[in-house]
Amino acid sequence: MQILSLVSWLLRRRLRQSWLLLAVTSFGILASVTVMSTGALYSRALGEAGLRHSISSFRPEVHDAQVIAQNRPLGITDYLPLEQLVGETAEDRLGDMLITTERFGRTQPNLTLLDSLTAPILGSPSGRPFFLTGFEEHTELVKGRWPVPGAMQDPTTEGDIETVLGPESARKMGYDIGDRIFLIPSRGSSERVTFKVVGLASPIDHREEYWMGAPIYFDLRAVGESVVVPLFVNEDDYFQGIGARYPTLVGDFGFYLFLDVAHLTESNANHVKQQVLGVETDINKVYPRTLVLSRLDLTIEEFETALTLARIPLYLFLSLVVVVVLYFLALITGTLGRSQAEEAGLLRSRGASILQVTGVLALSEAVVVVAAMVVGPFLAWAIVKVLLLDTINPGGDITAPIPLGLGWDMFWMGALGGVLALAILLFTASGRARMGTLESLL
Repeated sequence: MQILSLVSWLLRRRLRQSWLLLAVTSFGILASVTVMSTGALYSRALGEAGLRHSISSFRPEVHDAQVIAQNRPLGITDYLPLEQLVGETAEDRLGDMLITTERFGRTQPNLTLLDSLTAPILGSPSGRPFFLTGFEEHTELVKGRWPVPGAMQDPTTEGDIETVLGPESARKMGYDIGDRIFLIPSRGSSERVTFKVVGLASPIDHREEYWMGAPIYFDLRAVGESVVVPLFVNEDDYFQGIGARYPTLVGDFGFYLFLDVAHLTESNANHVKQQVLGVETDINKVYPRTLVLSRLDLTIEEFETALTLARIPLYLFLSLVVVVVLYFLALITGTLGRSQAEEAGLLRSRGASILQVTGVLALSEAVVVVAAMVVGPFLAWAIVKVLLLDTINPGGDITAPIPLGLGWDMFWMGALGGVLALAILLFTASGRARMGTLESLL
């Protein structure tokens, strides 16, 4: 009880006699905590702005993912497990970032295309039937109609597979609505796969994200020394009319994974990069040589490198400011702290050790440090919000405000600043605690 009464008396005495010292040290401690918290919040805001700039520097489809399984049998039996695996993997890995998925299938570009049932001649073009989900919604008919699913099974159609061509392909090949064209399923075969042109279509907007930057389905393409004509067919007709009849044929199956990069933040960027890479790893465990094409992981990697380089001068500047504040604390407490010599000498005369006297002398500063750790992050948030946020301009098309929520990083950095200030105060207090009664009287 006597010790508690003595400590209480000393605190009241210090508050009456050393109010200037307490005010100055309180200001220095709060400054140290606020600077560290401001640095953490500004660094986070800088990271968010840098990520937005990196993302907006490219077209949206560049950061979408394309999954391509090459040289797969065209039968539905092989395709369905692949579709299920890609869907489950994309949902598990990409989660809320996944907006929608479109599927496509296409044969190899080596099927000879004929205008009639006559034997092929040297230099005949190739035909490449394909299906692409959502194709009709993103194109407009120039002429004719869309294929009717299952029309090839109608006896009146003579087993023709209805197809739609691009206007340029039809013009260059001399095809029109109602023409019948034929594919040779394998080299030297006498069989013919019959297609009937029922429509001509062009993209509504060839720059739309849906086309993945390459609307390659409406004009002739050169593959090696051959000219390839894309033939759009229904998904059912693709599997039933080609895959089921010619199980030895192979082609490519693909999936367009459209991603919402608005879910990408500076804090989860590295996790998202690992998840994108994990999609390819998971699929290749079952279907080797499957490709996953996306620039998102590379963009995040470039962003992380640039952010690290940008944070170096920021942290150097913060370190300089904190060192100046700590030097200010050491200088002030060393100068004004001499008024505490009487209390130190009194405690030493009562038999207190240097450690005990140091703790008593720094007790009020410790209370201020705790209070500064609580108040400092909120003050830092106000400073960044009002004064510093306008200095960050990410540019690009993303106009949403940069989030400035309170985070644990601000409190951890503020606590570090408080601990450094407390360490300086303890160091100077230990010097005063060494003074005995004679030194204090002198």
